[in-house]
Amino acid sequence: MKFLAFALVFFGAHCGPDRVQGGSQTLVPFIIIPCSTGSRLEGMLTDKKTAYAWCPRNSDGWFNMYLPAPEDLLPPHVYCVAENLELFYNASSGVYSSFPGVQVRVPDYGNTSAVEYLTPPDKEPLYHNLINMLVSLGYERGVNLRAAPYDWRLGANAFNDSFAQLKSLIEETYAINGNTSSSFTATASAGPTFTSS
Repeated sequence: MKFLAFALVFFGAHCGPDRVQGGSQTLVPFIIIPCSTGSRLEGMLTDKKTAYAWCPRNSDGWFNMYLPAPEDLLPPHVYCVAENLELFYNASSGVYSSFPGVQVRVPDYGNTSAVEYLTPPDKEPLYHNLINMLVSLGYERGVNLRAAPYDWRLGANAFNDSFAQLKSLIEETYAINGNTSSSFTATASAGPTFTSS
């Protein structure tokens, strides 16, 4: 992990004359596109249609859908978690949608909080160690260290549907970092999907 962070910063910061300003080197902005199941998902239930009597139909606001509390991963509650994450596919429109009565969002797009830990607060670390390493080298969360989390349930369609959002994040990062191009990491299935978008 330390070598990866060093390589990203060292080689990124030493690529081309535009990386040197006023005799000092600047850090190349870095955007993390997480792997499948690598983005935290939040859900809200509103009169959810459920097949299980013990599953809640409503929630008091947004809650962490993946990964929930450990007790929610045991029967019978694990069926509620699976039902909340379930997708329906409309063959005529080619569109996926959540279970009726379930809204899903990816929190804090552009910042690293949705990819550092899968379960708040500070449980199930994912990219936290890499992000802390980059911060120790001078990166700043939300400025030159960004993330593009996505609803991984949608597979490749997640990038197709949110390409405008990703494009906007790249342009915003470019602007707030003095018109400096960004480097990316797109791990696992995010890599080929990102490069084909």
